[in-house]
Amino acid sequence: MNRRSWIALTMLRSLSALSLLLCVASVGLWARSYWRYDVLSHFSARTLRNPEELDFMSCGWGTIGLGRNVVVVTSSNVGLSNAVGWNLLTLRDPGRFQPKIPKSAGFEWGGLGWTHWTNSVGPGLPLIEHRTLLLPCWVLVLLFAILPIVWSRSELRRRRVKVGLCRVCGYDLRATPDRCPECGTVPEHRSAVSVH
Repeated sequence: MNRRSWIALTMLRSLSALSLLLCVASVGLWARSYWRYDVLSHFSARTLRNPEELDFMSCGWGTIGLGRNVVVVTSSNVGLSNAVGWNLLTLRDPGRFQPKIPKSAGFEWGGLGWTHWTNSVGPGLPLIEHRTLLLPCWVLVLLFAILPIVWSRSELRRRRVKVGLCRVCGYDLRATPDRCPECGTVPEHRSAVSVH
């Protein structure tokens, strides 16, 4: 095995291990989302002329939300500058926290979608513009599972050829090294010899 192949194989193994770890973490987050509602947010305060922004990632009811809330600050209100920085909010009963989102505020299908709406928390309080991208947890699980599956299939085939098994069906080729009697596949080292 030359150096380039070794580096490529090592990178594939490392990325597959990382992807598998992220897949397992996504499954855990997906399961947790049904009895906890987590919101990780970063609030940045601006001057009175500029809006305050709250970037957040929420996870609850099997859906991850990535979004931004813009607090429109006017001279009549002071905004929410007391919450500047990173915040983590965890609610024990996600069923009690159901945000009131207008039906015309976006699109959702199977947990995948987006919302864009504006509301005020109360009289005299600032308007808040909400923008959220909704992503079901199962999408993350599938995305992170692709690379480990591809790697494990290629590793299985590589080991079969190394041991003397058919790379397609796994049949023992010691008795018939020229062709697999099960599926008819010609081993790669045999097909290269027969060309010459």
